[in-house]
Amino acid sequence: MDYNQNPYNTQGSNQPAYNQNPYNNNPNGFAPTPSGNTSGGDKYRKKIKIRRIILLACVIITVASLIISNAISSKAPLMQADAYSSNSKIGDYVTVDVVGFLDGYESYRENTETGAQTTKAYYLIALDSNQNTFVLKCNKSFFDEKLANLNDSEQMLKLYADVKSLDSDVKSKIESKYPNAGLTNELDIVETPRKETASESGFFGIFMMITGLMFIFVLIFNSKDKKTARILDDYGDVDAIYNQVASRPVFSDECLVTDGRYIISHNKKAICTCAEVLNMCVYVHKTNFITDMVAISINNRYGEQLLFPYAKNKKDELAGKLVKIFPLCPNSTLGHTAESMQYVREHKIARRK
Repeated sequence: MDYNQNPYNTQGSNQPAYNQNPYNNNPNGFAPTPSGNTSGGDKYRKKIKIRRIILLACVIITVASLIISNAISSKAPLMQADAYSSNSKIGDYVTVDVVGFLDGYESYRENTETGAQTTKAYYLIALDSNQNTFVLKCNKSFFDEKLANLNDSEQMLKLYADVKSLDSDVKSKIESKYPNAGLTNELDIVETPRKETASESGFFGIFMMITGLMFIFVLIFNSKDKKTARILDDYGDVDAIYNQVASRPVFSDECLVTDGRYIISHNKKAICTCAEVLNMCVYVHKTNFITDMVAISINNRYGEQLLFPYAKNKKDELAGKLVKIFPLCPNSTLGHTAESMQYVREHKIARRK
């Protein structure tokens, strides 16, 4: 973020620039006070509260459905898995009795910073009790726990897996070691046998989605209504103020209008009185060194930043606009300097909760 460095303040870099606003009723001093109006935003605060209650209800229902779903799923029967054979198709969920394997190919995950490699997956040429051969895929922990010692025992290991097509890269690496293997299928191990899906799991998914959407909805609209409530608490009927200001402007452009008492954007999203302005400057925001926003920035009596955005090609015009607006704000500093920001910190007041 770039700010202009107060090119128009001639009162010294360490002194806030004050002006005599002919429209201000208290030009000799500044003692900002919190608004006494606390009812203007009640309508919006009620909306915020209702949305929060609905979101809480959604969270409670989602948690309850999760508990019920897990309780039912724990008692659900295993999903039917067909015995693997030469007739098994890609996408089948199968069970297979593995009696042994040959070392095949290890897939590695490399740390780009250190160059260290860790095993990501094992691809093994395996044999089942029906003399079928296939490529068995599993992760390292499963291999170490279940398969590593299988060749040293005379037992079979019952596994569940999904039938998949053998990846061409893996196939070529295995065939480079075992040219006559003729393998085409891959059995991707399912470490925990699947259970029949209960309808309650579907309800949990639905409530999870509703809760997620409700959270986004509350986040967006509550933030908007909270800001609107604050504006109404501070200034009352914003529409009436705008009509009054626009009817007798001292300065007006495509973004904002002021009558010497109020500064308000044409979209009514930003408003403050001239007397409460603590600082104003040109604001420039860049992403990857590319300017994506220019605005007039105003810090109000709470130290909050109000932005009045302009088209990016208007950047060079904003300093001239500040020269016209700044004299109307008797308690404001000009430019984003260490001294002006210190002035804002010293003179801002806390909002009433």
